[in-house]
Amino acid sequence: MIINVELFHIFATDEKIVPRLKENDPVLLIREADNKYDKNAISVTTPSGLKLGYVPHEHNLIFSRLIDAGNLLFGRVKTFHWDGKNLELVIKVYLAG
Repeated sequence: MIINVELFHIFATDEKIVPRLKENDPVLLIREADNKYDKNAISVTTPSGLKLGYVPHEHNLIFSRLIDAGNLLFGRVKTFHWDGKNLELVIKVYLAG
């Protein structure tokens, strides 16, 4: 299963790594059930652990339920734009299986 998810106004903690992102790079979807701002929060990180941002609220309910049920979700970079300050990122989300 493939689902395109647009992530906008994503922050980056290490400005040296973000410009190295390439189309089709893998990203991890990490469930954050204890997030105080959103009980369905899912962060998007690089395999090395750099947090790129979060799946938008309007998409995270189904994804959080899939992860909570034991399913593995992962993603790949579809497109991105880095202006030196903000990252706009579109990822494809896959359900492993």
